[in-house]
Amino acid sequence: MSVPMILGLLPQFKHSDGKIAIASIIGGVFGFVVTQTTDWVPADMETAFPLFVTLLAFIVGGVLNKKRGGSVPPAVDELLMYLGKEERK
Repeated sequence: MSVPMILGLLPQFKHSDGKIAIASIIGGVFGFVVTQTTDWVPADMETAFPLFVTLLAFIVGGVLNKKRGGSVPPAVDELLMYLGKEERK
């Protein structure tokens, strides 16, 4: 769950919308279930496998959304612009 929450704050991931975030979380849960119920994943990868699945789903989903021509709502652009500003005194 932390991957979409943290990476969603970066401007590079503005095309990864809410549907992609939810899909990546579900993918991570599926990855966890796979590691716990099967022997497909080596033992030394059991901890990181759900994170890799979530990260891959979030990044690939964003890239596909961008290539498909998905538009970013103006509110998202405004928020990312606001987050990127440094406070000057």
